[in-house]
Amino acid sequence: MNAYLFTAGITQSQLRPTQLGQGQTAYGLRTWDACVSMIVCGDNPDEAQKLFETWLHRVPGGRIPSRSKLRSWLLPSSWNNC
Repeated sequence: MNAYLFTAGITQSQLRPTQLGQGQTAYGLRTWDACVSMIVCGDNPDEAQKLFETWLHRVPGGRIPSRSKLRSWLLPSSWNNC
């Protein structure tokens, strides 16, 4: 098994609550850019990339789902014997 370092520029968007006053809440779309990195263990680069993408699109418990769009990739670096 090998370790692969993935780095990607992403744009995320999510509906976020905004307080309007008097107990009223409205949801508005918020968008932000981020850079994320992760070391993934896998048998080959394709398997590791799939795990990385699954991690990018996860929804933390109790949160409103967000949408992630990959904007750019750096080619993965690899190390043997993860």
